[in-house]
Amino acid sequence: MITSKPGIMVLEELTLERRKCESGITCQSHKKSKASKKRSHLLVGDSVVRDVNLGKDTEVLKEVRCLPGATASRDKKCILKIVKNASKDCDVDAVIHIGTNDLSQKDVLSVQKDFQSLGYELSNMGC
Repeated sequence: MITSKPGIMVLEELTLERRKCESGITCQSHKKSKASKKRSHLLVGDSVVRDVNLGKDTEVLKEVRCLPGATASRDKKCILKIVKNASKDCDVDAVIHIGTNDLSQKDVLSVQKDFQSLGYELSNMGC
């Protein structure tokens, strides 16, 4: 169940997140031992996901990554890196919520191509 109350997730602001992606630093979330993890739920999105709580199931790793103002074109590499790092030790169910304001800056076909490119890369990663 998804609620909008602050929960157990580790959330980071856009500048810190982008710096980590650019520098290759990975983020650690609240994890049990790697051997016991088989499934992971990952939510990556713009500021709308900031306070999302993915529930209390302790058997599943849950991680929310907040990238305020994220767009498919500008933040593609960072999003792919987040998903790749999350999927190293377990299967990941990823939800990507970005681009809510893309149409105010670009035309529809350009935004569509950006999302198709991101989706293609994610599917090549097994998501």
